[in-house]
Order: sequence, then C-alpha cells, then structure tokens
Amino acid sequence: MAAAKKKQAGGETEPEVTFERAMERLEEIVEEMEGAELPLEAILKRYEEGTRLRIFCERKLRDAEERVKKIRPGPGGEPVEGPLEEGGVDAGEGGEDPSGGGDELLL
Repeated sequence: MAAAKKKQAGGETEPEVTFERAMERLEEIVEEMEGAELPLEAILKRYEEGTRLRIFCERKLRDAEERVKKIRPGPGGEPVEGPLEEGGVDAGEGGEDPSGGGDELLL
C-alpha cells in the first residue's frame, strides 16, 4: 500500500504519519529519554514531540472507536457503517477536539 504524502513548506513531500509510526516514534522517544543522558534542551524537544504524538494517537484511537460503534450488520449480514442511533455514544463524549486541530501531525 502506498503511503499518503503531504506537502511541506519547501514544496517537498513527506509520508503522512500513521498511528503505527507515531507509536513507534513514541517508544523511541521514551527509550531515548530513559537511557541517555541528554541535555535539557533535547529532553524538552522530545517531550514536546511526544506530547504531540500522544494527542495524535489518542485522536486516532477515539476516531476508530467511534467508527467501530457505527458498524452494524447489513441486510445480508455483511458489516455496514451507518449513523449512530441517538444515545449511541457515551454521555459526555462530545466528539469535539478541544485542541481545535485536525488529524494532521506536523513533526
């Protein structure tokens, strides 16, 4: 499967970040921060990157959960995605992104 690409400011393209790649990078950051004696500035940069990745992964997981909640058996028994019935989402989960951002992650 070809990876989706997005334009960078300089006109170059980079692969779109996937949930799996974001999780891999989070693990790398944790290992770097636990195992190396990094200067404070490097630790802060990794912490900031890790926070962006965590938010990205949480958003992807929430979106996947909402999609799974919408899947219902179709007429022939095959799964179809349809609108949620009222009250189908846990109360208190508005689905709004408090950060105001989309699903893009800029590294």
